[in-house]
Amino acid sequence: MVCPLDNDPSSAAYWSCSPRDKVFGAHYDAFATQFTGYSVCHPIYADAVMHRATQHAIRSAITAVAATATFMILPTQRGTGNAYKKLIWANPSLCIELGTIKADALTYSTPARWDGSRSLPRPKHDLKIIVIWNTAARDDLAAHCPGWIEGLRNDIKEACWNYKSHTTIPNPTGLIPSKRSCPRKFKDLRPDTQLTLLPSDPMQADLPPLVHSN
Repeated sequence: MVCPLDNDPSSAAYWSCSPRDKVFGAHYDAFATQFTGYSVCHPIYADAVMHRATQHAIRSAITAVAATATFMILPTQRGTGNAYKKLIWANPSLCIELGTIKADALTYSTPARWDGSRSLPRPKHDLKIIVIWNTAARDDLAAHCPGWIEGLRNDIKEACWNYKSHTTIPNPTGLIPSKRSCPRKFKDLRPDTQLTLLPSDPMQADLPPLVHSN
């Protein structure tokens, strides 16, 4: 859910909402595959899109066997906004709110490729940082990257973080939904790793899950 102009070049792969961006190496339609591995999802600020992205991440965490965690960046809007929040509240076993970036702390980075011809408006909404993950991802991060929360706190200093380390994150509450709760149409989607891994390279089978942007 980014474009070639604002994509982080350190991402192993990224998804755009425009099929034309394929020429720049983008994948098209993030909802055409299941989210797998570790990814960042910063969707368009439209209720329907944010709701669908959150639902897709939840269903991906439910169905994935491998460690899967989607770090969502979502705005807090007044009025009828925040349609995604009902999904977060309904799935406490899969969703954790890690922190908030206040609107007045948000700044735009200097574009690396294009400066544009007009100034951008000031952000109006706070941004929530929410992780949607399965048990395999929680265990994998705790075992192989125990300082991941500290790393996020160091990289995103503007945020007000709810947790100081992974040991302070509470254990999941409530039942984890079964795979039967996901529609057949979703379960039939192939995982996005089938797009990002090169089948011709036998060494890829031993690599850790990709970190990508949606």
